[in-house]
Amino acid sequence: VFSRLAISRPEIIFIPSLQRSEHEPASEAMLKTRAMDTQAYIVRSSFGQQLHLPWTKDKMFGQSCIVHPDGTFLANAGHYEGFALAHLELPFIWKKPRSAGKPAVPVAEYLNEDKRPELY
Repeated sequence: VFSRLAISRPEIIFIPSLQRSEHEPASEAMLKTRAMDTQAYIVRSSFGQQLHLPWTKDKMFGQSCIVHPDGTFLANAGHYEGFALAHLELPFIWKKPRSAGKPAVPVAEYLNEDKRPELY
């Protein structure tokens, strides 16, 4: 889904979520990867533990957050009810040098140059 979505070059992708069975580190890894693969900000909203109740590992882990296209967490509401707030630079164009001393180009260009969307 995200490979296909990346072709349209979104600036922000909103992901409403009710945690599945994955654990917190897996969720963080997926969010970072999706942001980097799509070169878009990821804004995730999810249920968190009520503020007046203690959080334990068997509870929802919350993690309403905003992830930068380079995979960095800009804001994370944590385990409890709350919200994540961050200033987003739009449009954001992440440039990196190509190998063999070639000049920096937008990462989205070389991530998409070998894709074959007709296959998915």
